[in-house]
Amino acid sequence: MPTIPHDLPPEVVMSFNPDLLIVDSAEMVAGGKYGQYAKITPTYAVGTAKNNDWRQELLTVGEVLNKKEEAQNVLAEYEKKANAAREALRKAIVTQSAAALWVAAKAVYVVDEHLSSGDLLYHDLGLTVPEVVKEASRQSDANGKPLSTEKLAELDADHLFLVNSKGGSLDELKKDPVWAQMKAVKNGQMIDDVLKSLTQPKS
Repeated sequence: MPTIPHDLPPEVVMSFNPDLLIVDSAEMVAGGKYGQYAKITPTYAVGTAKNNDWRQELLTVGEVLNKKEEAQNVLAEYEKKANAAREALRKAIVTQSAAALWVAAKAVYVVDEHLSSGDLLYHDLGLTVPEVVKEASRQSDANGKPLSTEKLAELDADHLFLVNSKGGSLDELKKDPVWAQMKAVKNGQMIDDVLKSLTQPKS
């Protein structure tokens, strides 16, 4: 699938000649943007608020594409898989905690406990939310919350998932003494480059 900048420049959208444009929320196409996109192709906003529930978004997109039954089946299969994984984790690691991090050039971001990877880790899989993640999640409604070095040092998660960890940013972070002292790092419980592992073709 083509990659488009997060702010969806109309000229970039137009360059792919799409048959349909689906955006996450009306907020993303506010300020006259909807009219610009609608001139390019039929445009549909899934919800009115930012960060809608992904399950409902999936079902809504299924309806838009006339694939409601397929969307329901996919969701049902996911719930079975998530339930089985949650039970396996409960038996293996009981109530251990986890956190998902994004490493950027000038900051480290932790994923909100209610959104994206956080929703998966804590709601679907039942892992414990570290106090630092709870505190950061109260700061704003953004998916990722920046962590200061002090807060990173306080992040005592048993397991760390690095969602994007390519390039020099992670290399620099690993040189920081704070990183080496984190519980998950010391115990070898860090999953590196999650996106790569999820998108690599299976042999």
